[in-house]
Amino acid sequence: MKQLHLAIEAFAALKQIYPDASLVIAGDGEERSNLEILARKRITDNSVNFLGEVDRTEVAALLRTSVALLMPSAAEGFPMAAIESLASGTPVICSSTGGLTDLVRDGINGYFVDPSSPTSFAATLKRAIEDFPQLGRACVDSAQQYSIDRVGPLVEEALVQSSGRSTSH
Repeated sequence: MKQLHLAIEAFAALKQIYPDASLVIAGDGEERSNLEILARKRITDNSVNFLGEVDRTEVAALLRTSVALLMPSAAEGFPMAAIESLASGTPVICSSTGGLTDLVRDGINGYFVDPSSPTSFAATLKRAIEDFPQLGRACVDSAQQYSIDRVGPLVEEALVQSSGRSTSH
């Protein structure tokens, strides 16, 4: 469950501090109309933009121009969106769940947050804005451990071992 309504609530609180801030929500789903209604109720200007489905090149461009990727999910596997965000130099603000706990190092390349508290979530967003210059380089560095050059040989070795063959390169 993505729980994007919590990101909208936190963003509404953040707007009190940063009135020029904007929130971009990429992707589509059955909750979109409810999220659009919530955004109109909680945020009086047009600073929440729902893009719908976007292709990979657009995602990369969005991440490069963003201050943070918000992932208030109740449950996550090992989200590619978080790796893409880190590789773009964009910190991840997320709940402490699933594979996110392996990717995000709190205060280094992102922050863990209790998304059910809009005030706490907004305070963490504020902190990410303030810390953005320091977080960017750490994000890129942390994403490198998931590059194909690094992971490819490990996957190959695991596949070879599971097949019972030996590696002779």
